[in-house]
Amino acid sequence: MERAKEALCYVAPNTFAQEVKRSVGITVPATRSCYREWVLPDYTHRDQGFAREVEVDSYSGRYRRSREKASEQFLKFELERFAVPEALFQPMAQVGLAQGGLHECIAEAGAAADPALQPLLFANVVLVGGVANLPGLKARLLKELRPLVPSHMPLRITVASDPANYNWRGASHAAKVMPSVTKAEYEEMGPDHCTEKFRSW
Repeated sequence: MERAKEALCYVAPNTFAQEVKRSVGITVPATRSCYREWVLPDYTHRDQGFAREVEVDSYSGRYRRSREKASEQFLKFELERFAVPEALFQPMAQVGLAQGGLHECIAEAGAAADPALQPLLFANVVLVGGVANLPGLKARLLKELRPLVPSHMPLRITVASDPANYNWRGASHAAKVMPSVTKAEYEEMGPDHCTEKFRSW
């Protein structure tokens, strides 16, 4: 399912309700429809699923939705394509989590920093992790975050290069340059030794 999510999911440009109205339903033209089909692996001819190209009816301009076949299993994706990523912005409405969305968390974190640092932080928001590859995430986050950031502060959002591995590469680099404490050192000198060694870093 991870491959299906990466291949098919996207972040709705506006609200969930607006995207449902715009792109969901059998009467929606193919140019606006979010309908897609994901063929499941059968483990005889293929061991991975894939997004199938759905035919467009030349008369109506709508997708011809495939019918179930005994020889092939597939999943129909429609509003699921943007409902999953919508949890990033509306966790309470989508999954029942009583917490702020991604944009609200970023705004709160920036506002909690020293006022002198806030403009620098909001001008350097970096999206990392596999979810950063979702189409539309950067644009939607900018749209939702801009009203929460003071208007005199610049707001810039960047998607890291290779965002899925960006955190690991950063931690790997930090591990090479930061001081370390061996188990033997810790057992001999205790936690105060760690405090002294890491204080300068």
